[in-house]
Amino acid sequence: MGAMISSDPNVMMGKPVIAGTRITVEPILEKLAAGESMAQIIASHPRLTEEAIRAALAFASEALKADVVLSVIDSSKVNFIAVERVNEVLRRQMSRLDRTRNGPMRVHIVPMQSLSF
Repeated sequence: MGAMISSDPNVMMGKPVIAGTRITVEPILEKLAAGESMAQIIASHPRLTEEAIRAALAFASEALKADVVLSVIDSSKVNFIAVERVNEVLRRQMSRLDRTRNGPMRVHIVPMQSLSF
């Protein structure tokens, strides 16, 4: 996987790309999520291979392992005291997670309604 995916600040603003191309991992994932087959993706991007598409999936899987997604209530629907309480709980949870994880971690705090698929 490592050799198939690269990231360079001078190429596509540092987004992870299929090595040797300017094809980022993102549109590959989007196309797969939209139901396109590997063959269809390769037809529209002839420099891709099935191995490269699998590497993009593996990269995304590994990247998500370093993420924590916290769902919170829409702050516009609760009062200030409740929001402060949620923030306090999140800070404690993040502190606890920080002590138990190895390696870098990114945190995404999203409103509950945006998590539905």
